[in-house]
Amino acid sequence: MSHMRVLLIACFLVAFLDGCSNPNESANALFVEAEELFQKSINKELTDPNNTTDPDAFDLSIQAFAKIDEILKFYPSSEVAVKLKEGRVRFCNLSLRTLWTRHVQMNNKTPVYIDCHSDCVILYPGNKKVTLDELNKAHNPVEELFDKIMERREELYLVVIARPHSVKFFRTIQCLVKSRLFDVCYDILDDDIELLPYLVPPKSLPFRPSVFDGQWW
Repeated sequence: MSHMRVLLIACFLVAFLDGCSNPNESANALFVEAEELFQKSINKELTDPNNTTDPDAFDLSIQAFAKIDEILKFYPSSEVAVKLKEGRVRFCNLSLRTLWTRHVQMNNKTPVYIDCHSDCVILYPGNKKVTLDELNKAHNPVEELFDKIMERREELYLVVIARPHSVKFFRTIQCLVKSRLFDVCYDILDDDIELLPYLVPPKSLPFRPSVFDGQWW
């Protein structure tokens, strides 16, 4: 075999392997798969609302979010991953926050709320106020609430509301919730907006699915 032929084969292999390891190509392929799964889920919800055939809309949605998780875990430097983290990606012309809210609501779960204010958090149901000093203690009311959600995580999910000047409480709640394996959504409300937990569920929620390590809501 001539040196020239060996050189050409070597160049071909390098180019081939480089193409196979291109994070953008791999991430883009997963993006396409995720969008197809989201579209199937949306179509299934419209054509088969009673979920008479498998996989149902909820399962298809889970598979789609798993593809997004793969992008972020295995190709974090890809262009798609960067855009995902910045909230600049839409699937089926819908934002991720809208798709996650739809996903949680499809599972027919009941929301439990933590409303973060400048001087306390308020837990709903129960209208229980918790101060920062109480939050820093073990077995505080928020942790007790999390334990209840964990016990019934197939029925309940958490909604954390951020108000103006509530960043200290909001970040404390974020830290407490990171190790908990239940569904969590986030919303932002002005001080003058009243929270009506059972009448007006939040309709546009940034999300932090705990299975995705909370890095991209």
